[in-house]
Amino acid sequence: MITKPEFFDKVQAHFYKRFPNGKATIRRAVLGHANDHFFIKFFLIPNTEDQSFGLLDNDPLRFHFSISDAGEAETFNPKSVSEAMQDSLCVKSTDPYYAMGSVKFKTRKKTGTGEQILKQVCKAIDKAADHTIENWDNIYFDPRRPHSAFEKYKPVSLTEKV
Repeated sequence: MITKPEFFDKVQAHFYKRFPNGKATIRRAVLGHANDHFFIKFFLIPNTEDQSFGLLDNDPLRFHFSISDAGEAETFNPKSVSEAMQDSLCVKSTDPYYAMGSVKFKTRKKTGTGEQILKQVCKAIDKAADHTIENWDNIYFDPRRPHSAFEKYKPVSLTEKV
């Protein structure tokens, strides 16, 4: 069985393999009676200087996971639940009435062991990277800066060498 620290190390390692200049944060919260909840948030742009209007929440990659696990054991409960809270990418709008549009990369809710949830989260990271690469020229970055200023944040394709 995979331990929680091993799980989070593997999630972060997989994310940084695909998004070498991105940022992954993991927070733990105890909600209710003995329920561990983990919140994983992924950012395409890790610093506020490059974010639209200097706000980290303006990141074009809207990708957040919640993992609930009954109990406080070192390993995951076999009935742990992983669910994407947001799974989209902000793109330039095709409608003149909106500032931006979005492209969803669908993820599924998963109930299972730590290994099963790890596989599902890593698959979702790959899907997010593929959608980001596919929509790169249309991503909504800070409109006051040229698009080329954000090239360093482009994710790595699975066919490219790191």
